Amino acid sequence: MGDDIDGEGLPIHILRAMGTKLVSRSVAIGFAELLLADRHGQTELDRQAPLQAAAEDDVRVIKGSYEPQAIENAPAGALRRCRIRIVISQFDGRVLDFAFIGAFPTLTSEGS
Repeated sequence: MGDDIDGEGLPIHILRAMGTKLVSRSVAIGFAELLLADRHGQTELDRQAPLQAAAEDDVRVIKGSYEPQAIENAPAGALRRCRIRIVISQFDGRVLDFAFIGAFPTLTSEGS
């Protein structure tokens, strides 16, 4: 693209200079729902619902509502299900982070 500046088109730079944000709360949640369902399936989207979005500086931080729980009888080292966190730029819709918060292995019976 001929008008790229640091990977962004000129119109995005103009929006940024004007302080105009392209991605609203509802757009961010809808986009996050699409990403989560595509990557991890409808079951995971249902588990995380409802998604919550907060504006932080120039991004929208979307978090799932799922509360992490211990998995009984899980093999040592198995990852627990946990809350999703997706960070989307409010200016151009770029996904800056897509991760599960606290995806720690379950503890063994000895607590290690």
